[in-house]
Amino acid sequence: MGWLAKEKEVSMIVLDLEDKRYLFTAKGTDINVAEGRKTDFNEEIENPTTWCIVDTGTATKRAANTVMLSFPDRELYKEFLKFPGTKTLYMPFWTRSEIHKCRKRLYPNLGKQTVNSLLEKWGNIPRYVLEKAMDAVAQRSLEDAIAFCRWEDIMHCVGEPETALHAAHKLVHFKVAAGKQYDQFIMNMASYYVVDKIAEKDGDNHVKHLWDLIDLVRYPLRWGHLQWGFLSGQSDASKMLHCLIAWLGWGWGLTSISCRHPNPRNHAPPRQ
Repeated sequence: MGWLAKEKEVSMIVLDLEDKRYLFTAKGTDINVAEGRKTDFNEEIENPTTWCIVDTGTATKRAANTVMLSFPDRELYKEFLKFPGTKTLYMPFWTRSEIHKCRKRLYPNLGKQTVNSLLEKWGNIPRYVLEKAMDAVAQRSLEDAIAFCRWEDIMHCVGEPETALHAAHKLVHFKVAAGKQYDQFIMNMASYYVVDKIAEKDGDNHVKHLWDLIDLVRYPLRWGHLQWGFLSGQSDASKMLHCLIAWLGWGWGLTSISCRHPNPRNHAPPRQ
């Protein structure tokens, strides 16, 4: 909202939440905020110069420029996409620098080491590394998702993320494709921690199954020269899972990727 007011000189913004609304009016560098009920500020919403940001609700057709924020569940916004001029954009993850700037200003009691430790588990998700960093139930939800999600759930999240289980989105994240206009994405595992935990659960015997799946998707692709890097100490199953996600991610904008197999003689790349 600050960007709209400062960079685009938008003078009126309505934030539409589940149970209330806020009206932001800007005059120069001064911004006034008014809190209202869910039914307030309708006149402003019907002003075509207003920007309306709808968070976790249902957006209806209105004159204001409307941005609907949503989880990656198409059922939540499929009706909104039917309105003329709408399109889907994907929000990039916060960088670590942005997360630590936010920590210093809004969560000064959270230590840098604590946040870094959570980043290694969750990835760059502010809700879980900042807001709910000390919430034991919220923190346990990652382990619950790892235990609950089957291999098929993870693959479904990679192939059809907009219809996948919500729990799977804790394990596999959207990543905005570089060089795009926020309308293309690839899927990426949340962290090496998640990969290793999934590999532990499924066991190294799962490696053959992973490579069978890789074989299914690799033949339509050209074998490239970009090597996928692994951390030392990762199990074979963990490495294979990273390779598989990389291969499937190709469909959303990655260049072709080659993966090192423990037995390259049996898994040589196809001839070009």
